[in-house]
Amino acid sequence: MLNKIKELVLSGANLARHYEGKNIFDKAYHEYLKIGDFLKAGEMLGNMGKWHEAANLYISHNETDRARRAIDNCFRTGQPWETFELENGRTIPIELWLKQKRQVQRFVRYIKYVETLDKKGVPLVVTLAEKLKQALEFKGAAELYRTGFRMVNKNKDAKSMINEVWLRYASECLARAKLYADAAECMKELTITEVNIGDALAVTGYNPYRDYSHNLKTARELNFLPQLVKALGDSDPFNIAYDLLKIQEPELSIELFFEYYGRILDKHVNDQEREVRNKKIQYCLNQFVIHHSRKGEYKRAAEIALLNSQKEIAADLYKKAEQWERKAKENLKTPSRFSGENVKDTGVKVSLEEGPVKCPHCGDFVDPDLEVCPGCKNVLELRVCECGQKLKSHWERCPACQRIIKKPGTPLSSVKPPGEDTKPFKIFGE
Repeated sequence: MLNKIKELVLSGANLARHYEGKNIFDKAYHEYLKIGDFLKAGEMLGNMGKWHEAANLYISHNETDRARRAIDNCFRTGQPWETFELENGRTIPIELWLKQKRQVQRFVRYIKYVETLDKKGVPLVVTLAEKLKQALEFKGAAELYRTGFRMVNKNKDAKSMINEVWLRYASECLARAKLYADAAECMKELTITEVNIGDALAVTGYNPYRDYSHNLKTARELNFLPQLVKALGDSDPFNIAYDLLKIQEPELSIELFFEYYGRILDKHVNDQEREVRNKKIQYCLNQFVIHHSRKGEYKRAAEIALLNSQKEIAADLYKKAEQWERKAKENLKTPSRFSGENVKDTGVKVSLEEGPVKCPHCGDFVDPDLEVCPGCKNVLELRVCECGQKLKSHWERCPACQRIIKKPGTPLSSVKPPGEDTKPFKIFGE
């Protein structure tokens, strides 16, 4: 009777506080709404565990921080969390609201330990990660993908690991956020996980997950291949170097191969693994010799050939290196064959000289057909015809205007002036 008398006497805030003191939160909520105290009304909804309604109330009144905390509790208690109401009655997806209010990272930090699963057994954090990915919030999405993977594989051995693809999604998201070092670490975790799964499942001794080409290609497409190679380190350097050659990345392959060459050779392996490893080593060394030879780095190619016990090939490469050095020295001592007037008459701006040329930046001798010095990456000036076409030393005519190019040792009188004999070559069948 006394309580009813108080209810009749009290009004407004006093009545709301009276109900709150008696833990009659439903009536307190309505009283706070009547007097316009939306913050207290939201607290009463929270006391009743109605976090989704509380979030809607805070969002409609632009109470960002309180709304975010209410959404956290929706997530933890399994209440609806994917959409919320705006002040005009429309709804907004959670990922867009978080993005608009710049609450993504704070929200991720609070809910990444929530282990709630949906009806299909997928962690809610992964479902949210997919939504954040669609909203281009890549950093938050990556963190939740990794959280979901670790959650479903907690205390599992390699044979029972599942959903490692979430690590790939996380790596891609980090790369799109331009966090390349983090993307490399995540891809490394994926690579090691896949190898462990393959080792656990392999019966014949062959592990298909030791083909790293797919992960390496993904890293190259997303611009973090060098960081990934560095992160993988000595985990499996020879196989990684082999796969780098398969995807046309010889420079990275060479760097990785020789960084770990001495240490890995001493590693104890069984006979089958040793046979496969030796074949891949031989293939890599052969490809390195070809690569350096094409760049005109004959001494380096010869050293690798010797490492591969290819003595005859090494001797030929050393001989070729000496010939190039000799020609380079002769060219440096020999003055230009053409004067300025002769250049004008023949249509060639720079004299054409055979043999290697000296890079003006680092001093190395370089094949005259190369446009970039392989040692210092300096862009070399190629010979240029009067028409503007860049020329190579073995060309007899300019491919653009068909002028005859003066060769060393050819008398100037045999070179026709511009305007004559500039017709293109005849093609068979014309």
